[in-house]
Amino acid sequence: MRSTPGAPLGSTDGKKKEKPLPPKFNVNLHIHEEVSSIQEKKNDMEDIVSHVLIEGTIYAQVHSSNAKKNPPFILQCSNNENSEETKFRYNEKLVDVGGEKKVVQIPKVTLARTQVASYQSTFNKMFMPILVQTKVVRSGQKSERCMVAIQLRSNMNNKGNLKDIVLAMSVPPTVIGNTLKVIRGDGQYDTLRRVVKWTLQELPKGESLMVGAHVKVLSTLYSDELPNFPVILRCTSAEDIISSVKVDATSVRGSPATLALKKMYSCRLLHRLP
Repeated sequence: MRSTPGAPLGSTDGKKKEKPLPPKFNVNLHIHEEVSSIQEKKNDMEDIVSHVLIEGTIYAQVHSSNAKKNPPFILQCSNNENSEETKFRYNEKLVDVGGEKKVVQIPKVTLARTQVASYQSTFNKMFMPILVQTKVVRSGQKSERCMVAIQLRSNMNNKGNLKDIVLAMSVPPTVIGNTLKVIRGDGQYDTLRRVVKWTLQELPKGESLMVGAHVKVLSTLYSDELPNFPVILRCTSAEDIISSVKVDATSVRGSPATLALKKMYSCRLLHRLP
């Protein structure tokens, strides 16, 4: 029998056998929201409220050291601030909804992210990721001219910058469309659709932007009347959601696998100011 010098008799090796490391798996959760909102027209920023409708989707992706099978995990979804108006739906092909906890089992062959749940929520919100304010002023001896200014302000509490911003302003029938001129911002006027459109690649959080135009009004409009210019804005965020939905993933009790969780958020917003 061959032995290591200094080792006890009967031992073939002076080293202890190392215990195998517990299996590990990574869970990536991506929460995305499609948002439609209507902002009330008020001058005081502290009183501005938007009526919001959200369609949310929860995706999951699992990477496991187990070559044959992905470990299951528990999916936890909640919205404590708006529980009554938030409805969660689960992909029952992947989520066991029969018990008290929602247990997710993603097949090993599924490498890409896959939808595990969705939700719908409606509520009123005071501070949206972006604030839109318009100001209309009449000028001239007979108040025949009208200037409209639109200010966009990105919420300083956003986690990331707003991107792919498209601002569209409708030109009402109470003004003479062919006299419109964009005076601020790189806007384009579609005379057929009577819409002015401004585009912006990115608006950093906490920053603001002003655009504007002037146009002649119809002589039939009273001098103390202000034309209304409805505004629609589209934008995206790769780091924020608008609801207060909370999503988490935890290990199943008794599972030897160690879970590492990463969460990502994104939203696409369609915001209206009538």
